[in-house]
Amino acid sequence: MIEFLTLFLGIVAGPQDVALMVEESVASVELRLDGELLAVAQEAPWKLEVDLGTRLLPRELEAVALDGEGQVVATARQFLNIPRPIAEVSLALSQGANGHHQANIAWESTSGVRPAEMIALLDDKEVPILDGDRVDLRGVDTMQLHVLQVELWFPDMTSARGHLVFGGEYVDETNAELTAFPVSLGRGSPKPAEMSSWFVADAQPVQAVAVEKGLANLVIVRSPGVAHWIGSLEGRPESTPTGMSGAIGPIPFRAEASTADRQRMALQFQGDYRVRIVVPRALRETGQRVDFDLFSVSPELRSRHGGIYWALSQEVLVGGAASRTRVSDAVTLAGLQAAGSNHRRTVLLVLGEAWEDHSRFDVATVRAYLEALNVPVVVWRLGDDSTVGSEWGEAAQISDYGDLKRAWRSLEKSLQRQRVIWLEGLHLPNAVKIAQSAGVEPVVGRP
Repeated sequence: MIEFLTLFLGIVAGPQDVALMVEESVASVELRLDGELLAVAQEAPWKLEVDLGTRLLPRELEAVALDGEGQVVATARQFLNIPRPIAEVSLALSQGANGHHQANIAWESTSGVRPAEMIALLDDKEVPILDGDRVDLRGVDTMQLHVLQVELWFPDMTSARGHLVFGGEYVDETNAELTAFPVSLGRGSPKPAEMSSWFVADAQPVQAVAVEKGLANLVIVRSPGVAHWIGSLEGRPESTPTGMSGAIGPIPFRAEASTADRQRMALQFQGDYRVRIVVPRALRETGQRVDFDLFSVSPELRSRHGGIYWALSQEVLVGGAASRTRVSDAVTLAGLQAAGSNHRRTVLLVLGEAWEDHSRFDVATVRAYLEALNVPVVVWRLGDDSTVGSEWGEAAQISDYGDLKRAWRSLEKSLQRQRVIWLEGLHLPNAVKIAQSAGVEPVVGRP
């Protein structure tokens, strides 16, 4: 009876036009943002001009259809400024012919191509995926809670990840609505039973049903000049073994280059890391209803590809005409990417030479947005000039390879302490709060 024609798939704020598809029986439509009335339309064409404000936060946009007597007859909702995947995977628990439990894997992607690689982790340990895209769960104690996560890789370098929480009261729940919420541990790893009063959403207690370490999502943004600066660090590694060099190519392919002459595996990524680099230059693209910014993002890097020294010292090859530098906006996208996988996450911002930033959003707005997404930002500053990017606040100062190594170990330690708590219900990331008495800390400061 009512549907959004305007779908905001990226990051959105400020004045916007919203188009709706509405049936003839509807007398009026109200558009509400986080429950507050924004605008009213009473006739076709059902198009409203609204102002989403200057704050960059996860929001809920709701269209409410009313009849001639003012009664609600239909609603449509969409979340704004939250991650939206281009590929999705879902998991469902069932019993096989032998009576044993199994997990069935279903997936969709915009490419329509079958995944080139499929990985399944049960309680952080890899398990085989059998014919028919299923995971055999025989021998698993269903009286205990378990987390099954599946990671799919497609030929165009896109990926999708799905989770299934089962066991105990969830053994028959194939579509339980859950929210992934990252925390930082103090000591030990708490059990769900210990966390009955640790989390609140919309002033109501929220039950934790599972805790997982899982994968770690690291998204990197580099200001201009970083690759050259890192490549000339004093004390840097020696030459690369034969055949191990190459620039980081554009999506969907990787292109070799002759500029990499340092050791690729120095400060290697850990096996559970998934790393991307966002290039802080964007092209303006036009969609069906709205224009949007398209930033280039590297293919996802893993431990077998190399380490942080190699990744920072390589240029990311991009297509299209160069645009103006927009570091703050790139950090915004990086935060969205980091939060999108529902795993441990961090955005790393590396500042090099001074630059003129043409971003739409200022640093304070971007930092507040990433905090709302529960994405920590780690800042490294190269060289001795503490004024470069000073608006980003505290930063690790890197003057030589030893400094780089120490900064990397500190970031690894921070990611190591993170865990993902699975909470009952679907909640916006900024709606969940941690009680002061809880045995865990937020990943981005105390609410």
